[in-house]
Amino acid sequence: MRRPQESPEWAIDPDAIQLALGPSTRPPRRPRRRKWWIAAAAAVVVLALAGGGIALAVTVARKEPGTAAAVATATTSAPAGSAETSAPAPAPQTPACPAESHDGIVVGNGAGGITDGPNSILGFEYSYYTERSGERAQAFVAPDTVNVAAAAGLQQAIDTVIPPGTTYCVHITTREPDLFDVDIEEHRPDGGHTTYRQSVRTVVRDGRTLLYEIRGR
Repeated sequence: MRRPQESPEWAIDPDAIQLALGPSTRPPRRPRRRKWWIAAAAAVVVLALAGGGIALAVTVARKEPGTAAAVATATTSAPAGSAETSAPAPAPQTPACPAESHDGIVVGNGAGGITDGPNSILGFEYSYYTERSGERAQAFVAPDTVNVAAAAGLQQAIDTVIPPGTTYCVHITTREPDLFDVDIEEHRPDGGHTTYRQSVRTVVRDGRTLLYEIRGR
């Protein structure tokens, strides 16, 4: 029988085969990357969800040095004009605040007085917003107040926090003879609107009803 012809040595040498076939056309195999980006993407999603929850939980406060902050539970702002808008939006109208007094509820923004709790509260807010005077506002505060700022602190808050032209309306509900729920609707010249919800306690000193404590509620 005829013996099969043996293959030349180069035919079984891998290196020789590669040289005979020429350079490889198969692209080099890329090293597998670690899937670190999967963990990073998951972290971003978690942070986004957490951020949304934090944003919902955030409240705004009217800060008065030395005074309990009144928590704002509803805040809206005028929508920003688009780039295509050529004419400016009309100035917002001053909201009405008709004076009311019935069934333990007082509404208004008048000058108030020192005859009772609601009038003392009205007088304090009138001095704060309309007269923009910390000294006059302090006249409605008891000398032994728990947490209401001195005249200088009130004036600083007025000058730095309340823009000139800001209007307001006060809603007062009597809870006890010396304890009141107070809602202050604040309207700023730029159209911004905030409602501050407070709990105010009054005392009688030398025949005058004065503010003793202000707390956010």
